[in-house]
Amino acid sequence: LHLSIRRQRQMCIRDRVTGLLGANGAGKSTLMKGLSGLLPLASIEKLECDGEEMSIEEFKPRRITVFTEDRSFAQWTFKRYMEFVAGAYRVRELSRLDELIEGFEFREFVDTPLGNLSSGNVKKARLIAAFAVEREYLILDEPVDALDFFATEFLYQEITAARERGTAVLMSSHIFESLKECADCLYIVASGEVSGQFAVPETRKELAELLRNAGEQ
Repeated sequence: LHLSIRRQRQMCIRDRVTGLLGANGAGKSTLMKGLSGLLPLASIEKLECDGEEMSIEEFKPRRITVFTEDRSFAQWTFKRYMEFVAGAYRVRELSRLDELIEGFEFREFVDTPLGNLSSGNVKKARLIAAFAVEREYLILDEPVDALDFFATEFLYQEITAARERGTAVLMSSHIFESLKECADCLYIVASGEVSGQFAVPETRKELAELLRNAGEQ
C-alpha cells in the first residue's frame, strides 16, 4: 500500500508492521482517520494498492481500524457487535473468534453491553473483532493503551502472527517497547507532516532523538 501525502512523497505499508510515532497533537490519529475514511478532507492525495490506484471508499473493505478511544455501540453486547462487524465485512466464518476471546481473557464479558465495560475491556472487544475478520490491512491507533499486562503480551503475539500471515499492520504508539517488539520500520508525524521511513532505534534515547530531529525539520 502506497500513500501519497501532502508535503510527503510517499508512505509505504506492506506485509510488515509499520510503526507511526509522533508527539500528542502531531497528526497520527488524523492520518489514521483519513486512511479509514472518517475524514474526507484528510491529506491523503493518492492511495495505491497492489499497483492500482483506488479511492478511500474502495480501500475500506480491505482494512479494519481500531481507534485508541471508541465508545460507539455502547448499548450493544460484544456478541451483537461482533455479528455487526462480521456482516459489514461479509465474513461468514470467524474461525479464530474463540481463540481470540480466550487469549484476551474476555469470555466473561461477551454478554455485557460495551458501555458497561472498562476502557481496557472495550479495547479488547475492538481488537478481538479486528483480528477475527482478518483483513489485508490492520490499522491500530495506540492499541496498547488501557490494556493489562497479559492482554498486551497477547496483542504482541497477534500482531506478529498477522504479519507472518501477510497482513500489513500500521500501528501508532508512544510506547517504546511496543515499537521495539512489533515494528519493522517507522514513520514520524510532526506538525502534520510525515517523514521516513526509519529503522526502529535500539534504545529509548535514540528514539527520542529521532523524534526530536524530525520535529525540527
